[in-house]
Amino acid sequence: MKKSLLWTLLLFLSCCGNGGPTYMIGVDDLWYPLEIPGKEMNVLGFSTDLLQEIAKSQNLQLVLAYRSWDNLLEGLNNKQYQGALSSLRPYNFNEKKYDFSHLYLMTGPVLVVPVTFSFQSLDMLEGKEIGFPEGSNQDSLLAGSPGVLPRSYRSVSQALNDVLNGTLDGALVDYLTAQSYCQDLYAGTLMIVTAPLTDIGLRLVALKSDSDPLIHAFNAGLQEAFKNGAYKKLASKWGLPSFPIQYE
Repeated sequence: MKKSLLWTLLLFLSCCGNGGPTYMIGVDDLWYPLEIPGKEMNVLGFSTDLLQEIAKSQNLQLVLAYRSWDNLLEGLNNKQYQGALSSLRPYNFNEKKYDFSHLYLMTGPVLVVPVTFSFQSLDMLEGKEIGFPEGSNQDSLLAGSPGVLPRSYRSVSQALNDVLNGTLDGALVDYLTAQSYCQDLYAGTLMIVTAPLTDIGLRLVALKSDSDPLIHAFNAGLQEAFKNGAYKKLASKWGLPSFPIQYE
């Protein structure tokens, strides 16, 4: 069933656009190493629809090529496709080899607090105890907030339970996970009060030697989707957050 759906999406995308240049885009539908349990198909559907929107507005033909996470970038490096949807971050050493589009889906950590907490800025966290998942390195995000008391947890659910019962003042949780919890199990009791605090998320990545027209068109189409409301509609359709991404 899943493979059938994937091939349907591939054929659908290959037909969109209006006869402009054709680009093949690699994608790992499990989105490793992002942690988005239960949201993989939502992100795939959203990414596919967004690519269709971009293809129409920029007069492109976009074809998805499905690859496993461990050979996604290898295929890009071997020029099996011209771009890849990836959570690879634009560090200096990566930018020597690749060009990166704007973020099209933010997945970094956000701050979750009780709905009764009148939050205005991270400066309000002085003296507050904030939880985070073990191994996430999210305690480093709190280093710029003097007086914050970080506390690691084995699981997100443990941390959020302690926020709910008052043992913790708040917790740093990846955006998509936080959204799921706050809309379901903790609806009406916990809320997200910040935008994602890092640049973790999904981008279109391309080799520097091949990237200029594709990255430019993707960014232009993404900005258009934000301006005309298509992005927000697609995010809502697939149950994903649509926090405004500001671009210069």
